[in-house]
Amino acid sequence: MRELALVSFQTRGTATWYDCGRLVVIDAQSLEIVRELGEEHEPDKGIFGFGWCRGVDFYKRKIVAAGYYYVLLIDYETFTVERCFNGPWVDLHSLKVVGDVAFVVSTGTDRVVTLDLTSGETSVLWSGSSEEKDIHHYNSITLQDGEFILTYLGEYKGKTGALGGVINISSGENMLVLFRPHNYTPASDGYYINLSERGECLHNDEVIYKDRGWFRGLGVLRDGKLLLGDSPVFKEQIRPPKVVLLEENQVVNERTFERRSWFKYYIYDILPFIEEEVLDQP
Repeated sequence: MRELALVSFQTRGTATWYDCGRLVVIDAQSLEIVRELGEEHEPDKGIFGFGWCRGVDFYKRKIVAAGYYYVLLIDYETFTVERCFNGPWVDLHSLKVVGDVAFVVSTGTDRVVTLDLTSGETSVLWSGSSEEKDIHHYNSITLQDGEFILTYLGEYKGKTGALGGVINISSGENMLVLFRPHNYTPASDGYYINLSERGECLHNDEVIYKDRGWFRGLGVLRDGKLLLGDSPVFKEQIRPPKVVLLEENQVVNERTFERRSWFKYYIYDILPFIEEEVLDQP
């Protein structure tokens, strides 16, 4: 059984923030595209409307994808949108599915919101501040030993040197203080994490990959290799984004995703998976 990876892109127009979003399934070793959703059709609307595609996870035989204002349920086999969920959130970034519930990071309100994928009911699980606005810029969420871990950029707006970090919202523990982190990813010997604006990927305290880019998206494969999303710096657009495959801290493969038309592509999430395991879910 070959391992694949689901790669999400938030896309930006040259002068506006609306976009069409994009989801791509790639072979996790060759990095060749297997299939994709959200291409050049309907550039002003697209499959994700005017909210880009960010965090992704699987629910049964479906993809759960976060847009800007809503969560989409997409059939994996047909790549058709089956349901669109609205809720008490804005500027969605990441999500994690556990059972029938999606735990959604509402960056624009400093909240983590639960979404029941069967009933559509929502509730606020956790609040990072007393104000319903983007204070800390919480971004990625993961599960470690049954507890939810969040990364955040910190009180960064207008303060380019602000520190962010990693927080366990189940226990309240502040785990790490870092500069603009994304994608805390547990490993058998610690963790991996992206320092997005610095263009660095860390294994514990060691920088294992560095480039002039904005790093978002990180996935550990079954054989221990690492997939990393390396996108151009937001304001520069000096090159297209790429997925990099690392083995023992060395680049063994990489693939760029060229811009199409006037779109600018930024990788947001990378989710490794085995297709047979997705399709075997009831």
